Amino acid sequence: MDEAERCHALAILDHGRVAADGSPRDLEANIGATVVEIEDDRDLSPARAALVGHAGVMSITQLGIRLRVLIDPRVEDPVGLLGGLLRGRGIQVRLHPSQPSLEDVFVAATQPDRRSGQ
Repeated sequence: MDEAERCHALAILDHGRVAADGSPRDLEANIGATVVEIEDDRDLSPARAALVGHAGVMSITQLGIRLRVLIDPRVEDPVGLLGGLLRGRGIQVRLHPSQPSLEDVFVAATQPDRRSGQ
């Protein structure tokens, strides 16, 4: 994705159709999701398990000691939602909002519920 950041325009294809297109900056600005990072030096498997399938959580991607969680943009307090869900299971982690990356855009654009006919 490093090379893609330097392009003037991009198109993300999903199953043979254009799922998103535009400049990297425009794609990130119009991702259709809020990004929250969860960090911890310990195993993040319990945090991931606590969030999978929860309404409002669009996707979870692990990058080293971080989880990048895409949240439905209609959720008013995404950090509060995730923090409450995790604390309710006794999981203490660091949470903070994050700027979308092109990888986040790709994940959001290729979600099954965004494909026509599904």
